[in-house]
Amino acid sequence: MYLIHVETQKLVWFNEVNDDQRYAILSHTWIDGSEVSFQEWRDNLMVSTKEKSGYSKIMGCCEKAKQDGLAYVWVDTCCIDKSSSAELSEAINSMFKWYEGAAVCYAYLSDVPGLAGAELSLSASRWVTRGWTLQELIAPNKMEFFAADWSHIGSKETLCDQIAVSCNIQKEYLNGTRDFRTASIAKRMSWVASRKTTRIEDMAYCLLGIFDINMPMIYGEGKKSFRRLQEEIIKLYPEDHSIYAWGLPEKSSDVSLNTAQATEQVRARHRAYKDLITEPLLGLLAESPKQFLNSGDVVPVPWIGRFYRTWQKGRPMATPAVSIGKSIKIDLPVTRIKRWSKYRWDNFAEDQHRRALESVLLCTTSNSKRLIHLPLISWGDGYFGRIRELTTDDGINMEKEDPFPLLKLYQSLHICAERTPPVRPQIYDVVIRELEVFERKELSLWSCVTNDGVDLEQEWVARVHGRLEMEFLAYNFTYGSLAPEGFSVVLGRSHQNSNDLPDFHIFIAQWKPPFRGIVWNSKREERHLLNSGLGLQTIPSPFPNVKIQAQLDRVVKPNCDKMKDCFIDVIDLHVKEDSMDSQTAGANVIHVTGTIQTTLEDDLQPSTHDDDVQPSARDRWKSKLSFKSK
Repeated sequence: MYLIHVETQKLVWFNEVNDDQRYAILSHTWIDGSEVSFQEWRDNLMVSTKEKSGYSKIMGCCEKAKQDGLAYVWVDTCCIDKSSSAELSEAINSMFKWYEGAAVCYAYLSDVPGLAGAELSLSASRWVTRGWTLQELIAPNKMEFFAADWSHIGSKETLCDQIAVSCNIQKEYLNGTRDFRTASIAKRMSWVASRKTTRIEDMAYCLLGIFDINMPMIYGEGKKSFRRLQEEIIKLYPEDHSIYAWGLPEKSSDVSLNTAQATEQVRARHRAYKDLITEPLLGLLAESPKQFLNSGDVVPVPWIGRFYRTWQKGRPMATPAVSIGKSIKIDLPVTRIKRWSKYRWDNFAEDQHRRALESVLLCTTSNSKRLIHLPLISWGDGYFGRIRELTTDDGINMEKEDPFPLLKLYQSLHICAERTPPVRPQIYDVVIRELEVFERKELSLWSCVTNDGVDLEQEWVARVHGRLEMEFLAYNFTYGSLAPEGFSVVLGRSHQNSNDLPDFHIFIAQWKPPFRGIVWNSKREERHLLNSGLGLQTIPSPFPNVKIQAQLDRVVKPNCDKMKDCFIDVIDLHVKEDSMDSQTAGANVIHVTGTIQTTLEDDLQPSTHDDDVQPSARDRWKSKLSFKSK
């Protein structure tokens, strides 16, 4: 490192600084166009250079060092050769150590006038708002504050109360009562959340020493620098989940996910929220330290090591988070609460449901004993995205409940910002807005099959490519675990008169749908071409009652004159297995119910069917549920 000799004002290079080279170090804020560079100080100083305010600042620092019996000073403006990227990178990675190793740090507040008996307000100084001055405050063992005329203001010890309030840092980390390294990641991030840097990248680089991280400097990468920093942090501190606890703490009644109640109504009832999600889904890591503004009191649970080092029978041990491309793979406990989210399309006045879950971060707030929950929403092929909110009041209360059974419920999750925009339905498309299967005994959803020429997009939008009528898709259900047998629920439209709107219908098909097509796995929205020999077997007899509830919304595109030319069909579908009563025991019975609701007036007429439909012998396995259009 280069040091300035206070007597000769010459730059002196030291490979290692020992006790014989005790030095003072300067903490200050830069003023554009007024600072003295390494080249200007190294070469013969011009008269114009000596007229800069930065020159008098350096000389004032040298004078204070001489008074304190020190031979050297270090000033970042002129002691780093910024024309050398290697030297700049080394200096930034070493800066915390240099401030920590200084005999004294002089904090020069150029915007605070001489005291002259006036009371100081640190919060008014630009110094408390800059990113780089955070480590310059935390690292030194001894720190003295000076006003613009180099009059002494006080020390870090005497000004501790004011600094704590102005910088949002707890006093125990300033006066040495506690080592700052014991603070959680979220707490340390909150210290810089309100600060600023000139370069975007420096918001990450100014935190390297705070987290004991070394990484290369890449100016021009923008916000990617903060992601790289977090990736290094989770390698070094894998058991501190507070790094994921950024965002807005919310009560569960306000959370962005809605709990689907297992009712027999056509539309699942949802817990109230702020209507609909309009923001894109986010990745697990924060985009900026600003997002930790409300996370200063988040701490990891003391027993988190048990989560990563306890062997679960029949399962591998949970592993810490790892970065894979743009996603983070992490094992997190997941609650059994069923969750859904909603968002609104921008080209049709209708909302869509997304599958979601509620994961558990192994951290809490310092004044609470409840674990923090992180809502996650599915998108694409096996990915989840997060929202900005965290839930706190419904978490497990560790004072009253044993949290360790929760550790057995962990899942491996890939969390990534949504890379594709939400699907925009096109004219005549069929949208499965809500598919709820109430699994009892051995009934379960196996797969979805689309007819030739129909594609299934994410969010369960069936692209029909302008077709008004055909059997579009079918949901295959199985019954039995050892030798699965089952049936299909087929969705389609039929057109009786070219001048009328087509009727939407649903029917039950024995064994498999009446068409060949593409099979889509029901667990992940992913395309699979399966072996043609794989099929569902004959429905056993007697077969449990199956109740199907469906609701159709025929939605018209805004500003459309003719409904026939610009509608989509939106379906809510519930399938459940009913217990058999004495009248139907031993019979193959399909229960079908149907209702229709629409926001259109006079365009569609509702058609209601009986709950119990006894199929004739001829149509025993083809019970149809139709929605008639006028």
